[in-house]
Amino acid sequence: MLAGVLADALGRAPTDSELAQFMAKLNDAESKSPTKTITRYINGGGTRTSISRSTPSDVDPEQMAEEFAQGIDGGKPYEANKRDSYISGLLKSLGGFSV
Repeated sequence: MLAGVLADALGRAPTDSELAQFMAKLNDAESKSPTKTITRYINGGGTRTSISRSTPSDVDPEQMAEEFAQGIDGGKPYEANKRDSYISGLLKSLGGFSV
């Protein structure tokens, strides 16, 4: 999924190196803000009941992928893809050809 987000942002598939760099950054961010599950047990009436509550991570992988793509090669592939997408959409809306 994240490779798809990077591909959409760049207009091409990310290289293995780019994907590895991104995954390292994502793993680092998630290790600093993990999802936490707290389980509380209640004993009573001969039964034991558990209640779990999860606190989600504040890491947004899709946003991180978009920001990472903007930094690849000084942002040139990202900006070129945005320009191409804009021009293609404009031409399509005018009934012309897409790029």
